[in-house]
Amino acid sequence: MISASHLGKDYNGLKIVDSLSLPIAAGSGLKKIENLIQREIPLDKENGSIQSKDVLYDYLDYLFKFVDPKKIKPFKIVLDTSAGSANKFASAIFDQLSCQAIKINFHPHDEFFDHGLNPLLKENQ
Repeated sequence: MISASHLGKDYNGLKIVDSLSLPIAAGSGLKKIENLIQREIPLDKENGSIQSKDVLYDYLDYLFKFVDPKKIKPFKIVLDTSAGSANKFASAIFDQLSCQAIKINFHPHDEFFDHGLNPLLKENQ
């Protein structure tokens, strides 16, 4: 997972987990991954392929196995995605609910954020 968006557009991070979703750290396999990368293992083009797939609705179907969106009472929510990648996902979720979604900063752009990231500061609220 590429993460650390709370640090701003000049920084990111990489979270790696194992098959049980437990973090992989220096003592639990990260050094092995580093060594593999440094050896520059070539891709096996005969036994693999690259495919593109939009998994948004597959993921929504999975989430809605745990809760029936028709059973959620109507409510009002304000969503500020700050021009981030959550725009499409948040819209798809709230399209399935009986609620009023007030969308703020739902326009994607390259500048990353529409305001500062610390929600405790008045100018970011």
